[in-house]
Amino acid sequence: MKKLILLSLVTVSTLFSVDVDQIEVGGEVLSAAIVGFDTAITENLVDETFTFKGTSIDIGSIPLSGKVDPVTKKIYVKTNATDGVTMEITDPKGFMHGHLVDESGDNLVQMKYSLMGSAYAIKDGGAIDLVTATNSGESDIGEFVIEQKNETSSDQPAGVYSVSLDVEILAK
Repeated sequence: MKKLILLSLVTVSTLFSVDVDQIEVGGEVLSAAIVGFDTAITENLVDETFTFKGTSIDIGSIPLSGKVDPVTKKIYVKTNATDGVTMEITDPKGFMHGHLVDESGDNLVQMKYSLMGSAYAIKDGGAIDLVTATNSGESDIGEFVIEQKNETSSDQPAGVYSVSLDVEILAK
């Protein structure tokens, strides 16, 4: 009898010894970012879309033999990029370096900029970290400041002076 019971135990353990294989299921959530000035970002992010909400900034009337007051814009960022996002500002007319030019293209008003608390050269400032992790876009994260570099001359030609700058937003 003892043999019969022992044989029965061996059979039961063999029935329950099973190899386990696995199925792996995975996917990727793509990063995105929206950057803007002066208001919280409430829009939904869109896969692999890095957007700067374009804006026009009026610095006001530029006085003869004087300067305009600096203009400060609060920066808001909404992103799901876990390493954060960067911002780079360039002048498509590279040699202008962000200076304002009149409609004739012959007269300019020199400008200087700062981004996230540091001086920023439009000609070679490079990409600057805005945030280094995900961000909700609900509160400002820093500032973009526009200043007139020098006083205008007393005979600065009248006219509308402006510049269009390119902005690139990228996940790090």
